[in-house]
Amino acid sequence: MNPPNNPPGWKIAVAGGISLVLVCYLDYITGYQLTISLFYLIPILLCGWYFQRLAIVCTALLIGIGYWFTDRLSGHTYSHESFRIWNSFNRFAVLLIVGLVIHRLRLALNEKERINGELKKSLEELSRSTEEIRKLQSGLQTVCAWTKRIKVGEQWVTPEEFLRDQLHLKLTHTISPEASHAFINELNEKKDPPNPSSEEK
Repeated sequence: MNPPNNPPGWKIAVAGGISLVLVCYLDYITGYQLTISLFYLIPILLCGWYFQRLAIVCTALLIGIGYWFTDRLSGHTYSHESFRIWNSFNRFAVLLIVGLVIHRLRLALNEKERINGELKKSLEELSRSTEEIRKLQSGLQTVCAWTKRIKVGEQWVTPEEFLRDQLHLKLTHTISPEASHAFINELNEKKDPPNPSSEEK
């Protein structure tokens, strides 16, 4: 999918195709004595910036074939046809590398934008939480002397709910040593009730 600020993919594909045809035609009419290799970068740059690796490979391959075709039509002769093939392959390889580098650069920029967005969101949440904590610290909190609930607005919440919802703390549960000893003592008392006959003696 294209990012919101980018033009539709079909427009980029049409622009890249037209530029490739125009560059090949220009290369043909100028002949082999005047090289215009620089202009072959236009379609591969468009493809590398807006499309994926498969499209980059296909575009570089089309450019290599187009260069071979126009070089042959221009009447450029070699001592052996393999030289023309080698030159076309070199054009393909160089443009493929350029396209992949541009594609990698675009991915890195997208990743940077994503990380910056997440960082901005985290900072906003932190700022909001800090402001809420400051409001709580500056105000007087009302605690019920009987139920130990805390008044927040018009509601009475438990200390656990207050810590979780107002201070955004992650809570877990355990048992304190005092409570643990009291619980064990209570179990022992229930397990070993006093003997009435021993009390009468």
